[in-house]
Order: sequence, then structure tokens, then C-alpha cells
Amino acid sequence: MAQDEKNHVKDKQLMSKMLYQMVHEHKTVDINGRERQVTGGVSQEEIEFIKSLIIERKCRTCMETGVAYGISTVAICEALSCLGSGCRHYGIDPCQYSEFNGAALAALKECGLDRFFEHLDGPSHEMLPKLLDRNVKLDLAFIDGWHTFDYTLLDVFYADKMLRPGGILLIHDMDLPSKRKVWGFLKTHRRYKRIEYMADKSKFGYLINVFKGLFQAKRSVVKKAILGLIGIDRLLVLEKVENWEPNYNYFKNF
Repeated sequence: MAQDEKNHVKDKQLMSKMLYQMVHEHKTVDINGRERQVTGGVSQEEIEFIKSLIIERKCRTCMETGVAYGISTVAICEALSCLGSGCRHYGIDPCQYSEFNGAALAALKECGLDRFFEHLDGPSHEMLPKLLDRNVKLDLAFIDGWHTFDYTLLDVFYADKMLRPGGILLIHDMDLPSKRKVWGFLKTHRRYKRIEYMADKSKFGYLINVFKGLFQAKRSVVKKAILGLIGIDRLLVLEKVENWEPNYNYFKNF
């Protein structure tokens, strides 16, 4: 058996059939049973890391902004299913029906995981305050919604209000300057510590992936490998240290 075939067999063993299909075959179906091509989403390495984080830290209440086709949604709910009853995952997405025709909801139902999930159908700047009004306390928040600085900052602002001390904040697509600006805000205006995450710290491994991606004409592989070489992870992993924010006169000495 060729090495690539061995890797695919291993991947199938590590992931559910639905996740494997979405991540590696880029296929899923919507609520009408029509096949859809999956674009974007998290990688297999990120899926495995997020799932292990939820299980190890017993993150029983989770939230994400930006559900789309539901790769991260299914992964989070799979992890919650390992923790037993009473777990909940809130997913905020204003386009789940209009753009994706319920693809994430169909995937969750197919996997038997829909009992863990609550979809909030609307933009995050309207839906997150509603969760806050419900006094929802989060163990993990995954920020992967609209990628501009203002919307990302709003997502993080409300997620921080609901995250328990010791909770985990994940921000995806950190290769974007808008996301890194939000990380700059968190460094000075909130109390979080970074948990180092990188799928492969080996520079040699990254070089191999660059050449592999070029050979296979896969721009996503090349991009990921180059980001790794220069030390940028697409996934920022933070642990909330405490509930803290600066006073209103924070800038009085500037």
C-alpha cells in the first residue's frame, strides 16, 4: 500500500465518516439532500486539536461564530458527545439557510449530533447579546465569523463576557491582519495567556509540505506550510486568566 493510501486509512480511523468526507473529499449535502462542495473550514490537524482540547478540559458549553458547512461544528459536537449529557454548542450564522441551505444542520443530523447544537440564525452582533442576556457561561468560544477587524472584535468582546476564567478562546485565520489586530487588543485590554499550537513545529516538515503542495498544485498546502515557516499559526489558542478590563480612564497618561 502506498504511503498516501496509508495516510488516508489512518485519517479515516481518526475522523468520523462525515468529517472525513467534508475535509478530504470536500463534499457534503444540504437539508434537501443535494450534494454541496465544501470550501474553507478547519484542517484535520485543527479538528484533532480542538476535539482533544474540549475533551481534556471538559469544555461542556461551547460557542462558535461562523458555522458555514459545519466542519468545526460537527467536530465540536463530536467532542461534546464524549462528555455525556448536559453539553451544549451554540452556533451563530446568518447565512446557514440563505447561502448554505442548512448544510451544517444536515451534517449534524446525519451524525446524530443535532441534540447538542443550537443554531442562532442572525448576525453575531445581534445574536451574541441574546446569549449574554440568557446568562450563558462558556467554556470555549471559537471565533470564525466575518473576518474584518470590527466584526471579529465584536465577536471576541461578547465571547469574553461569557467565557469563564480558565475558558478557551480560539480565533481562526490568524494569517489575516484583521485577526492579528484583535490579538493586539487582547494583549493590552484583557487577561489571556497563549497556549502554543502548531501542527508541526519542524521546519524540515514545513519545507516538505511546500514542495508537496507545489507538486500537487495545492495552494492551501503551500500557504499553510509557508505560514508555519515564518511562525504564524492559523489558529490562535488562548486561555482566559481572569475577568478583567481596563478602567474608563485607561489612556489618561498617554
